[in-house]
Amino acid sequence: MISKTRRCFASGGALGTVDITHSLTPRPNRGFHQASAGLAPDGRLVVDPGTENYPLAKHTAAVSLRALGGMVRRQAGHLPNR
Repeated sequence: MISKTRRCFASGGALGTVDITHSLTPRPNRGFHQASAGLAPDGRLVVDPGTENYPLAKHTAAVSLRALGGMVRRQAGHLPNR
């Protein structure tokens, strides 16, 4: 299983952690939990190759790559220009 944990910043300065996995059974890895504990994010997402979005745990949701793309597009109008 390949998994990468990333930090991302959403509009309004809200902080979230994102774990991208190739597994169809998404489970946050240890690094994801460690990053989340250290950052105290507002939200946590585990992105998988599936098509369903559903809660995994408190403040943690499994989302499809398509759903993550939609979230980024919706927030794009709120990001500062660089």
